[in-house]
Amino acid sequence: MNGFYETGCNESRSALMLLAAGLCFYMAACSNADQNKPKAAPPVALIDGIAKSDLEIQHLSLLAEGGSADAASKLGIHYDLVEHNEELAKHWYRKAAMLGGQHEKEVYQSYVEVLKNYEASVDEMNRERGKTVNGD
Repeated sequence: MNGFYETGCNESRSALMLLAAGLCFYMAACSNADQNKPKAAPPVALIDGIAKSDLEIQHLSLLAEGGSADAASKLGIHYDLVEHNEELAKHWYRKAAMLGGQHEKEVYQSYVEVLKNYEASVDEMNRERGKTVNGD
């Protein structure tokens, strides 16, 4: 009976050690899981899909000059929303309108109208400031 007891104890100890090793492995894997988990992407700015690299701008310019209304539209959007360059935005929107269909013409007309309204608002605001400053 003594031999059976010792054999049983050894098997129990081995099973316990195996269980402990498995538990340690599991805990280590769980703690590393947070480190290996993909990080959440930072908030995406609205302009991420619109902003173009210098190389993309060169490529789109060549396409637009070659007759692509889509490329001209993309350049207009880039210069309008990313670079805030009214002159270049207007140039590319106009080019897209000449090359494209009704949608591109409407975008160009809308852009020109917005610029006129903006300039009129700035002029009015400056007149109001002048009256206030001068005491008129």
